[in-house]
Amino acid sequence: MTRLTLIVLLLALVASVGWGAPVTFDEISFLVRMRETDASISSQVSERRLLRALTPEQEAALKKQGVSETLLQTLRDPKLAVDQAEAAAFEKRRNERKMIASEAGVDPAPAAAPIIQADVVPTAPKVEPAPTGMNLVIDRIQVIKHPVAAPYHVYLRVQEGDSQAEYDNRKQAFGLRNIGDLRLDIPIDIVLKDIRLNSWATITLEIESAADAAPTNRGLKRHTAKFQILEGSQRMRFIPQLGSNPFMYDVYYHTGR
Repeated sequence: MTRLTLIVLLLALVASVGWGAPVTFDEISFLVRMRETDASISSQVSERRLLRALTPEQEAALKKQGVSETLLQTLRDPKLAVDQAEAAAFEKRRNERKMIASEAGVDPAPAAAPIIQADVVPTAPKVEPAPTGMNLVIDRIQVIKHPVAAPYHVYLRVQEGDSQAEYDNRKQAFGLRNIGDLRLDIPIDIVLKDIRLNSWATITLEIESAADAAPTNRGLKRHTAKFQILEGSQRMRFIPQLGSNPFMYDVYYHTGR
């Protein structure tokens, strides 16, 4: 089997494994160690379900990492785990993807990459970007540390190659006064069409107190960075270094047709 054929098969398997993949124990462990909130973890598990029910040993490991009893009780719900046949089929596809990747000499993209810390510096992709006919959907952002006092307006722009999309809702301000360190979810739902997997997209987020202030090129309320487009449902964390203003936000996206 040629290397090109192997890579094509790998991309097909990634598509079947990545988007909406069940949550694994390793992913839950990572999120707990990153001090992700119970609500966020519960939401992800509710949406994607568990690949396998947690074993007593896994629960003990999570307790050492600081998981709350409330979250453990939620994860114990037998309805959250996919059935045995579905779990076995998923694991078979995942193992096939790893085998093909090994034969092709490339590293497969992870089924779910929970967090990309800080600003990401582009590097040469291990798998060459290629047209896929797929779309990139920016589902929402979650502002964790707020650079300006709420309520505020949000402007978001994402571009990959010739494809670009903008969120510019001047009519709605998000958050309440004295929001402090509370996390704020902002639904975005914009679509970049015909993206190339593994390529680098540019994202610009601007937060302004006044509706008519964005978009601009000014100051500490605007952040631009690059991220690599991976298959499936993903979350990235950005921690801009913008002087003395604290700023931290997550971007949630998924790829699909």
